[in-house]
Amino acid sequence: MWPPSSKLLTLALATLSLASTPYPLHEDDLSYTEGKLQNNQQQQQQQQPQQGSWRDTRHHSSSQYRDVPPILQDQRGLSRDYFQTEDRQRRQTEQPYDENSFSGKLRRDLLSDYDAVAFPWESVWEKSPANTSDASVNTTEPVMKGLPVEVGINYHRVFSVDVTKSIADLVVWFRVSWYDPRLTWNPDDYGGVEKVWFWVGDGSGEHKSEIWSPDIELWNQDTSLKSLTSTHPIVTYDGKVYWSRPGHLRPVCNFEGLSLFPFDTLSCMIEIGSWVYSGKYLRPTLMDETGFTFGARGITGEAYAEFKLTDVSTEVHVYPPFPLSPEEDWPAILYTITFSRAWQPYIRGYLLLQIILNLTAMACFWLPPHCGERMLLGMTSLLASVTSDLVVSEKLPSVNEVTSFDNFSIMSRIFIALVLFETAMVIYFYYLTADSLTPRWIAWMIKKKETHKPNPRSNAKQKSFLHLKEMQNNIFWQKLSRNIDEFSRVAFPVGYAIGIGVITSNI
Repeated sequence: MWPPSSKLLTLALATLSLASTPYPLHEDDLSYTEGKLQNNQQQQQQQQPQQGSWRDTRHHSSSQYRDVPPILQDQRGLSRDYFQTEDRQRRQTEQPYDENSFSGKLRRDLLSDYDAVAFPWESVWEKSPANTSDASVNTTEPVMKGLPVEVGINYHRVFSVDVTKSIADLVVWFRVSWYDPRLTWNPDDYGGVEKVWFWVGDGSGEHKSEIWSPDIELWNQDTSLKSLTSTHPIVTYDGKVYWSRPGHLRPVCNFEGLSLFPFDTLSCMIEIGSWVYSGKYLRPTLMDETGFTFGARGITGEAYAEFKLTDVSTEVHVYPPFPLSPEEDWPAILYTITFSRAWQPYIRGYLLLQIILNLTAMACFWLPPHCGERMLLGMTSLLASVTSDLVVSEKLPSVNEVTSFDNFSIMSRIFIALVLFETAMVIYFYYLTADSLTPRWIAWMIKKKETHKPNPRSNAKQKSFLHLKEMQNNIFWQKLSRNIDEFSRVAFPVGYAIGIGVITSNI
């Protein structure tokens, strides 16, 4: 604890210093003043603060921060956190690099006059004959060629493919490499140091980056490449910069091959290039001539995943210049990625289920017409088929194109609808007693035009005759209903098998 006399004396000295000093006192000055006031007995006291003391050793372990009384901090309107931040900034400004190491000295020398926002394009442009077949063009004029930036993608696995949103999510290592003439040195001058690391962040430049980096961007993006993990590029003594970042690559795809769902093989094209600089300044090229690699075995690939990466092809495409800048083209790298879908789950969970439901619906042909569950069985099969189709449709976009699964579902629903129609017809014939299929309202109109003759039979005999006639008619219609069932037991399975064969032949 501070003695009362020392506390008052310290407060008086600090007040006089604040009044006579045109600049704010630094914390080291306060520590020096307080140290002069403390005697040997106070320095030997226990440094552990008492409960309720103003000292806080949890955040400041150094003695110079523990020994500053809060009353002096209040006089200056500053806190210990401000002192610590100000002191750290002052030390970084005075000596930002470790002078005792060759790497620190190298970093200081390389970044002394380095501009992380601009690039010396004049060091890249060179004179060469114009690439043109027009003889009227002066081929001795300088042709500006941009900085070659090698681009490579190391594919690890397919994280997800959202067909409904046309987005693919890939786990990759995104790599770029270029030469910066400002980052060259002689290793003999720096203790044999041949490489050094710098901070770039997300590649946006400005105050976040220590060195310049090209603005290579995913053109058909759902998420920018700035979402990749921020890492340190490696710079070698010849000025080559190699920057590798892990993360997710999320392009917006125009999927092709979806019409064969679920036996489809989808392809997605990815466009990568500079967003700001034209080919006059930056020219993306393929790293190691291919522009892509696959991850090491054991940590990459797809396990228990719906999609699998099967093929990758690359192409350097140059878009023509804009009318306002005819000398600046726009090169880009096109990656065509092919995915194969795991079709076995759809066979087990959907297509096979549809076939079972259709076969269940065909069981109606073996039930007697007077069984009330015959119609209910067909309706249940139809509802189950529609439910299964709704589950699959959530995995597909609502488009005009018809997929193979859509053809199969349509055929299945038509088949079950025909089963219900056949069941309704058989039940109708089974209970029919009329002598013809003529509707009653038509028969009534025809009968009304005929001349009525006196009936010699009595009412009793007439009723008996009508009853017998209806029985004979009903026997005929029941026989017809049985014949329809016998025909359906053969025709429906054969027709269904032919339909499946036609659909599968187009896959």
